[in-house]
Amino acid sequence: MGSFLIVAGNKETTRVNVEALLEDYFRGNGKDFRLVLPFYDRPSQGQIWAHQLAHDLGIPSLVVAPENALLIGLNTSDLHHSSDPIQATVELAGTAENGSVAFLLWTEEDSNTVALQTALKTASVPCYDLCLGLVEISAGNAITPSLNAPEAPKVVIEEDDLASRIAVKVADIVLAQLRDSGVIK
Repeated sequence: MGSFLIVAGNKETTRVNVEALLEDYFRGNGKDFRLVLPFYDRPSQGQIWAHQLAHDLGIPSLVVAPENALLIGLNTSDLHHSSDPIQATVELAGTAENGSVAFLLWTEEDSNTVALQTALKTASVPCYDLCLGLVEISAGNAITPSLNAPEAPKVVIEEDDLASRIAVKVADIVLAQLRDSGVIK
């Protein structure tokens, strides 16, 4: 068993999404690999779901975490203590030549996941976004606001009832958030 399926990251997703994508992967690639779950403090919900599915299907899993990490929901996993789970995971995975692959609960706002993706990419291990249908992750995948974004539309509602006033307030809040984030002017 030389290949590893790495599941890491903290972006929120649904259990149905995690299970559907992993089950499709298992059907297409078999079960001759080990699930690796690296983290620093505690597993993300997506990692717990991945572990539970793998356990139900008889696929062994390995947690890579520091000694003081919380192991919530992963009691049937093997454990590899490491003060640097990223480096330890890259060393375990080797390269893509042995069939290792990473499914990341991807967000560029999570520095640990970005560091893991960068290290795995350097080792030629492909990384896919487990939250976004297993689209391959590469530098610059994040959606960045356009500097030439159009101006926000004005919301005008003629009727003066409670639902209309609520709709206007919600639209104002959304537009303010879009302006603050630089998506619109």
